[in-house]
Amino acid sequence: MKTREQHKTDVINYLRLTAQHRFLRGKQDLMTIMESGDFGFVEVNNGRQSNHPINVDWYVDNYMGDAKNVIKNRIFYQDHGYSSIKRKYYEKLLTAK
Repeated sequence: MKTREQHKTDVINYLRLTAQHRFLRGKQDLMTIMESGDFGFVEVNNGRQSNHPINVDWYVDNYMGDAKNVIKNRIFYQDHGYSSIKRKYYEKLLTAK
C-alpha cells in the first residue's frame, strides 16, 4: 500500500504534467492548470484564475488512493469537450501570427 506522501506525489506529478498542456473547447474556450505557490494548483479559464484552488492535501486526506481520479473528474467532467494541445506548440502558434 502507498503512503499518504506517495499519493500526494502522484497527484502533484499528474497536475504538473497537466499544466504542460492547454485545453481548447471549440475555438474560444481555453483552459490550463497553473502551479501557484502556497495555493498549489489553480485552474485558469480564458485567462481568469478560478476562485477555488486545487487543494492537493485536502484531496489526499479525503480520497487517498483515488485523489488523482477525483481531481481529474473535477477538471475534466463527462462531456467536457476539451482537446489537449502541448503548451509549447500553442505558444508557438501564437507567436507565428
